[in-house]
Amino acid sequence: MAPNERGITLIDVLFAVAIGAILLAIVLPNIVSLENGSKEAHLARTAYKALQEWTTLAVLQGGATLKNTGSGLEILGSHGQKDFVGLPSGVTVSLSWTSFPSGACQSLNGNGVPVVQASADCAQPVLSSTNTIPLLAFCYQGVCHGAHS
Repeated sequence: MAPNERGITLIDVLFAVAIGAILLAIVLPNIVSLENGSKEAHLARTAYKALQEWTTLAVLQGGATLKNTGSGLEILGSHGQKDFVGLPSGVTVSLSWTSFPSGACQSLNGNGVPVVQASADCAQPVLSSTNTIPLLAFCYQGVCHGAHS
């Protein structure tokens, strides 16, 4: 080999791999944290959307019911208008920081205030007469993200 011809040595390769590993060790936790933050923000936006739709229907139609179907939240207006907000797997629902299990429902009157008696088609009404403002939260892995009207 001529003195001015030089190739990549094993030390050069090992040095490049070591730098790459250090950078990956620094960047990877930040990427995971960013992804988790994105999921949390999505849950908060979804909770806000569902609560906004529920209260809007209640005011416009003189009442509305929110029912947890297990796979999502069904919003039923007093005059028959329906909406559905799907839930990602592993997400549970809390209403005014109380468990809101599958099959449960809660009604709002025409002023958007929770009423004691839910509609007749709900198997497990949630009674929250002490709450004047509904609070809806979605919980994932023990952390809840919510919205209130």
